[in-house]
Amino acid sequence: MKKGFVLTMLLISAIDAMACTGVLVGRNVSQDGSMLMARNEDFGSAANPKTFFVVNRKVNSKKAIFKNPDTGFSIEMPHKTLKYTILPDAGQDAGVFGEAGFNELGVCTSTTLSASANDEILKFDPYVKGGITEPDMASLILMQAKNAKQGVQIIADIIDKKGAGEGNIIYVADKNDIWYMEIYTGHQYAAVRVPQDKYAVIANAFMLGNIDLNSKDTIYSKDLINLAKKNNLLKEKDGKFHLAMTYRDKLNNYNQIRVYEGQRRFNPTDKTKYKVNDTYELFRTPERKIGLKDVMNVLRDRYDGTEFTDIKVYRPIGIDKNLESHIFQIKKNIPSKIGGIMWLAMGTVEHSPYLPYFGNISQTNKALRVRTQVANNKSYYWTFKLLNTLGKSDRKNVGNGIKEYWNNYEDGVIKDEKNVEKKLLYIYRTKGSKAASDYSTKYSNDLVNKTLNIARDMQAKVITHVDKKAEGKPYKAPFSYVDKK
Repeated sequence: MKKGFVLTMLLISAIDAMACTGVLVGRNVSQDGSMLMARNEDFGSAANPKTFFVVNRKVNSKKAIFKNPDTGFSIEMPHKTLKYTILPDAGQDAGVFGEAGFNELGVCTSTTLSASANDEILKFDPYVKGGITEPDMASLILMQAKNAKQGVQIIADIIDKKGAGEGNIIYVADKNDIWYMEIYTGHQYAAVRVPQDKYAVIANAFMLGNIDLNSKDTIYSKDLINLAKKNNLLKEKDGKFHLAMTYRDKLNNYNQIRVYEGQRRFNPTDKTKYKVNDTYELFRTPERKIGLKDVMNVLRDRYDGTEFTDIKVYRPIGIDKNLESHIFQIKKNIPSKIGGIMWLAMGTVEHSPYLPYFGNISQTNKALRVRTQVANNKSYYWTFKLLNTLGKSDRKNVGNGIKEYWNNYEDGVIKDEKNVEKKLLYIYRTKGSKAASDYSTKYSNDLVNKTLNIARDMQAKVITHVDKKAEGKPYKAPFSYVDKK
C-alpha cells in the first residue's frame, strides 16, 4: 500500500511504502469448497483510519469524471454505476483507497499489493505521472465489473490508455473464478485465472513465472515480452521466459520471509531452507485442505517458535502497521446477488476478530462509517486500534489475553455464521432479494454492536490491569478477560 503520489515517487523502492500480504485458495484445495481471497492492508505509519461503506447505484451525466485529487489521474465515469461495498480511508486527500469490496453482481476485488519493477526495465517503460494507481482501482472495478475477468480487463484497458503510475498486484473474483494480475511498469502487465487446485501466498514482489500467451485464461499487454527481449532484459527459467525474474525489483528479507513462512504453514513437511534469493513458485499444492481459520492464522503470523522472530531482520505477516484485514469467502451455494462473505478485521488483525459481512448488505453499522483521524471510541477502527496499542505494549502479559478472548469469540462467530447463512438463503428463496438484504444488514449491524460493547469493556479492563502494575515490578498475573453478561 502506497500513499501520496509525490511520496511514492520519492520512495518507490523503500520497503516501508510496500506493506501488504495476500493469500489465495482455490476451491478444490479448501476445506468446504469455497474460494478464499485475502489480504492484510498495511501501511508504514499504521495510523491511517479506515471506514466501511455501501456505495449505492448512480446515474452519471455524460461528462462525469472520476478524478484522483493527489495524482491527477482522471477518467470518464460509466453512465450507470453498480451498488458496492468498499473500505475507504477516513481521510481522502490522496484518493479513495477503497481497497476491497463486493458489488451487487457478486464481483469482489482486493487492491492492491504494492510492488515495483527493477530500475533497468523502468528506464525503457517508466511509471506514468497521472497514470492509474492503487487509490482508484477498487472503485473503478466494483462500480462496473460484471465478472472477474472483466474487472481485470477494466484495469488493463486503463493502463493501455492512461498508463500505470506505480507497480501493483491485484485480484478480482466472481462466483466461478479468481483472477490474479501483476502491473509491472508504465504499460506492461499480465493476469491469469487462479488454478482451483492451488494456493498462493503473496508479499510485495512480483511472482508470476511463465504464462501461456495463447490461453483464454491469460490477459497481458502487447509488449510484455518484446519490451524485455529487445532491451536484452528477458530472464528465463528452465528454458522459458519468467516474468517475475524479468520485471521484479531486487529480492529482500522483507518480502521473501513472508512467502516462505506462509508456504510453510500450508506445506509443513517441506524441509527447504530459507534463502532470500530463491524464486518461490506463485501457485502451490497444499499438503492438506485449507480452512478459513487457517488463512486467518497466516494473516496474523508473527513466526513464533521459529528462528525468524527478530523483527529488525524479518518482517512478520501480522505486523502492527496493519489497518484492516479481509478474507472473501466465495461459496458455490450463495447466489451472485448475495455474492459471498467478506470477513473483516479492523484496527489491527493481531488483536481484532474477523466478522462476516454478506455482499448484499444495504448499509454498514455507523461505527464503521466514522471518519476521524483522531482516536475516538465511537469508531470501530479506533476502538480496536487502541486495544492493539495496549496489547502490543506487552504481548506476554497483556496482548496474549486479548488475543485468546477474540480467538474464541471468532470461533463462535464462524460457527454461528453457518446457521445465519442457511436462514439468509431461505429468506432469499422465499421472500426475495430485498428481504434477504434486510436480514443480512441487520445481522451485521447487531454483531458489530455486540462486538464493540465487548471491546470497550475489555479496553477499560486492560487499562485497569496495566495501571495496577507497580513500577519496576512484574505483573502479578497476565491479563485475562471474561465478558460481561
